[in-house]
Amino acid sequence: MVSELREFVYLDELSVNSLLASQYVAVPEAVKEASENIEGDESGWSFGGSLSISGLGGGEISRDSSSSEEQRVLRETERKVNGQYRFSILHDVLEGSGELVDLSDSSSDNSSSLEFDSGDPIKIRGDCDPDPFFKLLNSITMLTRMFEAEQLEHTTGEDVDFSEDMGEIMIDESRSVFDIWRDILHGERIGLRVDSDGFNYPVVMSIDLGSLWTNPKREFYSTKQYTVIGRVDHVIGNEKWDYIDLVQIMSEVFTEDSVDGFRGVLSEVAENLEENTQTENEEEMFEIDTDIEESDYVVDGPAIVIDPVAIYW
Repeated sequence: MVSELREFVYLDELSVNSLLASQYVAVPEAVKEASENIEGDESGWSFGGSLSISGLGGGEISRDSSSSEEQRVLRETERKVNGQYRFSILHDVLEGSGELVDLSDSSSDNSSSLEFDSGDPIKIRGDCDPDPFFKLLNSITMLTRMFEAEQLEHTTGEDVDFSEDMGEIMIDESRSVFDIWRDILHGERIGLRVDSDGFNYPVVMSIDLGSLWTNPKREFYSTKQYTVIGRVDHVIGNEKWDYIDLVQIMSEVFTEDSVDGFRGVLSEVAENLEENTQTENEEEMFEIDTDIEESDYVVDGPAIVIDPVAIYW
């Protein structure tokens, strides 16, 4: 069987290691030795060893660099290579044992089933739709900073390199209202929804930004196709699931009526954010017009809520 090519967007390496251990799967010595070397001395180090992986060839891991930044990048790269290989082992074990249920397989009996237990491993391929508020706030932040940078260029006469990532341009030391709202609503997690032609219900999840391998502002600006591996957290029937982390937390604390009231307020928040994109200079102004409704950031059941382990394409 030919293994599928994978380019990872997200990988929870702690979950991978934990699940491997729960399956009594021993990680190959070459991978363990490389990992131990990578996790070794943080400064002024050098290490050596060889990593030979069937199908991937072999390579000598040897480093003696005076640049701490170069060391950090190399360690990170090698850690990710090992993480991907450990995931491949886990994927093959779960698939070989029949435990991994592929919800994208329309020919299976699972296309309309919601009979899943907490912890069941599932795989789904389909269109991944990120939180609309996350997309809105990132887009507005980039546009406003670009506009402010352009005004700065006109005011000071200094050239601004617009080829740079506009998200990195800071006009002053204070953060914009859009950055603050993004932190309030999302914290360290982003909500995602996956819809597959082979499965009748949406699969939803919140991903930890710390396990992302790419820039979320760039990765989740639109709907894209991904493969997701995860474990079932729970199945919702007539309940609602919220993309926004803050609302998920509120749902655990407050009454449903209170949470519904806050959901309704979020549409007004979107309108207010659009108004804030207007500049003080009436002669030079731009406006952003969006139409975010409650149905865009709330998923009505039935749906499967999962804890994601890997996202790739």
